[in-house]
Parts: sequence; C-alpha cells; structure tokens
Amino acid sequence: NCGTGPEPYPGLIETYHDYSNLPLLAEANAGTPKLRGGKVLYEITPEGYLEGMKPGLSYLAGVGSCCGSDPNFTRSLSSVSGDFQPSFRPKTVDGGGFIASSSSVVSLDEVLGMEEVEVHLDELPRIKGKLDDEKVNLLSFKGVSGAEDELEALLSRTFLQLRTKKPVGVVARAPQVIETFLKAYPGLPPVYLPGRKDGELVSLIRRYGGVLV
Repeated sequence: NCGTGPEPYPGLIETYHDYSNLPLLAEANAGTPKLRGGKVLYEITPEGYLEGMKPGLSYLAGVGSCCGSDPNFTRSLSSVSGDFQPSFRPKTVDGGGFIASSSSVVSLDEVLGMEEVEVHLDELPRIKGKLDDEKVNLLSFKGVSGAEDELEALLSRTFLQLRTKKPVGVVARAPQVIETFLKAYPGLPPVYLPGRKDGELVSLIRRYGGVLV
C-alpha cells in the first residue's frame, strides 16, 4: 500500500506470492509526490498506472490505487480485472523458515550463530554498539520487570533507527517481556525460550508473528 509509483510493485508482488499462500492486495501511489508552486502533484496517469501494475495482476486477489489517484484509476483497473485469475498456490520453499526485520529477511538455514546480549533499559539507545553484526543477536533484558510501558516506548524508538545485517530477537521467559518486544519489533523476530517450552508462551509468540528458535 502507498509508497511509490507502480514500477517496483510487480516484482514485490511476485516475491510475496512465492512465499505466502494468503490472498494479496496491492495499492501503489500514482507516482512519487512532487511539490510545485505550493501544491503536491502526482504525474502518473490512469493508463500509465495500469501498464505499470499489469505484470503483477495475475498474482493478486485485489488491486487498487493510493495517493494521487482518482476514480479514473479505479475504472482503468476494473476494465481489465476480469482478465486475470489470481493464484494462491505458492512455490515450495525449502528450509527451516525465515526471520525478518524491517530491512532484511534471513533464512534460518543460513544462520551460523546466535549471540545472547544482556541489555539494561538505559543501554537501549546505544544498543548498536553491543551487537555482533555477523550473528543473530538475542536481547536478554535485565531490570525491566514492571517497566513494560517504558520498555516498549524505548524499543519502538530504537528499532525505528536500528539497521543490522540480521534481524534481532529476544531470549526470555516472562510473558510481559516477550509480548512487549514482539509489539515493538518491525518484523518476524527469533524468540528463544530457555528450558521447557511452555504452551501458552508458544501461543503468545505465534500470535505476534515471532519465530520460535
């Protein structure tokens, strides 16, 4: 949804289709907005939008248009939508699953090691300096009991700026800490549960899209 014009969308749509059996909906902008004379302008026409999106239409259950579009875009898309029959069968992906951040996707089969990193609340703004960029880092929080609201706010700000080669995960057994981390994390993070796997914790991790490792 939103983002840029339609040019990169067919490739993105096909990638999603390869890894998911869920119905897909795509809505691109009518180009990248430009400010001219104090007004925001979008330069792509309904016809240009349709041509840009066409290569991805066969993978979609629905298609629309976002910022800068108008009813003419909808009419243009509707005029050809019946020519495309969506397929929800993904290609078979071998391996043990994937973890992801907002900027990277990593196959668990490619993970050579995970590093447990002990973190206190006051260290979160500088957490990048404690991470091993060649490994998947699992954060172990100390002294955060009862401070979940503060932890979530700090994590949200930290993850907004943090860029690492591999996704960051968490190691914990406290449900409040795990849930707080998963709410703040922009992706599919690895979660390690020390000791016996508690069924309620496993359900909690799956509910928020975490990947049990």
